[in-house]
Parts: sequence; structure tokens; C-alpha cells
Amino acid sequence: MLGVHHEAVAAARARHRDLREAVGRELRLCEEEVHRQAVEAAGFDESALKAAVRAAIAGLDPAHVIVQEGKLRLREFRLTRLSEEREELVTEVELELVGKLKLADLALLDYIGCHNAEQSSFF
Repeated sequence: MLGVHHEAVAAARARHRDLREAVGRELRLCEEEVHRQAVEAAGFDESALKAAVRAAIAGLDPAHVIVQEGKLRLREFRLTRLSEEREELVTEVELELVGKLKLADLALLDYIGCHNAEQSSFF
């Protein structure tokens, strides 16, 4: 009985270790992808080169500064894209509301027309 318990504990530990390794691999892949996107976003434009020169003068790693600059640009790009998507959604909702208001106006006019017709036929 005790041997079965030890086997179960060993199996659970092995699964836990495998999961931790898998999560670690995924994290490394994600970090590498963010790093790659940041480098692409920074590119080699003038501001990135100036940042690298400033970093070298300050004794920092220029590549690290370029990557940080790229991450900042990537974040700005994502925020801009989210803002644009939000504006499109708001416009879509506004158009939908305007359409519903027009339908409500038409229904009200129709009701008023029917109500007036009933009253005029009553008298």
C-alpha cells in the first residue's frame, strides 16, 4: 500500500515537473516573440539609433535600449489600434441607435396618424 502511495507521489511530481518545464518553454517563446516584435517595431530609424548612442555613452547596453524603445513603440501601436477599434465600435453603435430612433419615430408617427384617423372618424 505504501509503495502505491510513493508511486502516485512520484508520478504527481513528474507531472508537476513536466508542466513547469512546458510553462517555462512557453514563457521563453513568448519573451522571444515580444523581443522580436520590439526589435522590428524599433527598426533602425534615427530615434532608435540616437537612443543606442545615448545608452552607449551612459554605459548601458545599446541593444537593450533599442529593444526597450521597440517595446514602447509596440505598446503605442497597440494602444493606437485599440483606440481606432473603439472609435469604430462607438460609431457602429451610434449608427445602430440612430436607426432605432428613426424606427421609433416612424412608429410614433404611424401611431399618431392612426390615432388621428380614429378620432376624426369618431366625430
